[in-house]
Amino acid sequence: MNKKCPLVSIITPCYNSEKYIGRMMDSILDQTYSNIELICVDDGSTDLTVEKIGEYKEKFENKKYRLICITVEHKGQAAAVNAGLKFVEGEYIGVLDSDDFLINTSIEKRVSILETHKDYAVVTSDYYIVNETDLETVIGKGNDFVGDLAFQPNQFILAIIGFSLVTPVGYLIRVSDMKKINPNMEINECVEGQNYQILLPLYYFYKRYYIDEPLAFYVIRKDSHAHSYRSRSQILERNKNLNNMLYDILHSFGMRESEIIKYQRMSIFSKLIGDA
Repeated sequence: MNKKCPLVSIITPCYNSEKYIGRMMDSILDQTYSNIELICVDDGSTDLTVEKIGEYKEKFENKKYRLICITVEHKGQAAAVNAGLKFVEGEYIGVLDSDDFLINTSIEKRVSILETHKDYAVVTSDYYIVNETDLETVIGKGNDFVGDLAFQPNQFILAIIGFSLVTPVGYLIRVSDMKKINPNMEINECVEGQNYQILLPLYYFYKRYYIDEPLAFYVIRKDSHAHSYRSRSQILERNKNLNNMLYDILHSFGMRESEIIKYQRMSIFSKLIGDA
């Protein structure tokens, strides 16, 4: 490993991503940072996702990047991320959805922060929001939703109540800090909430650094899992599951039951249950 440029591991869960995964992979190849491994976890796709990833093997080798592609049974993004965590060899780790993509200085700038701010476990940047039908037109930024709260180094409660940038397009993690609180590098394989599972424990014990610059593009797709239509009952069930996931996370800290219930009642998931 090049100590001047520590290895960065990017995990990308992908399911039927044939049409757009190339855009994400091109954005990795365009990075100004020189030491990257991309771990693509195919979540049982039924299209040509795996073949599309294979087309990039030589391109990654030419840039001396590592490309790993594994296929797992279709269980959802959390299970796919969990599978990818087993292959991580980097000092830093990020998660990037297959339909999103990075600005070319994204990884270099995030690594620079973690290399010079050793008391921070996570770095997050702002990001552009675009629609799949018009990638050239920015319709918003991630920080539009949280404002000055993004600059707070302590993000634990903010994440619970829904005022934190908990999206895979924005963060990079110091692996050694993650292993201190999650030595097995495993998360629960619930259907959703993988970013909360990864980030909340880190936010409970460590600080997060915020880069006030968009370093990625978050793409809204009408048929994506996050934006697909859900009935009222489906929304209610989803948020009950997410609130149960929050319980499991907080319980893993050894937190008292009364404190867990307090945080559950504060959570964005609990509010959404009430709104459903």
